[in-house]
Amino acid sequence: MDLYDLFYFGAHNILYAIYLETHPGLGNIILRSDSNGIKRINLMSYLKFIGQPLKYHEPRLMELFWNPKNLDMNYIFTTTVSMLGFLTIRCAYLSYF
Repeated sequence: MDLYDLFYFGAHNILYAIYLETHPGLGNIILRSDSNGIKRINLMSYLKFIGQPLKYHEPRLMELFWNPKNLDMNYIFTTTVSMLGFLTIRCAYLSYF
């Protein structure tokens, strides 16, 4: 792992977080209103959300996150596909990196 991998992984996480916030069916995962109605950044809710696909003991969550229609919300799936694509391009076409 080198600097390019870390940069890509960081960019992927930022873009995924933006996608979640702008997704019409989700939103308010990172930016949440506090008791005064002020929007605040809540990274714990983001971290809990990205771990939801791994909760195998809750069948409803497994059905929700591993349903083919909802794979765009599944952090594990999107990160795996994204990293495989990045590594394929990097190894095949950008071997000078």
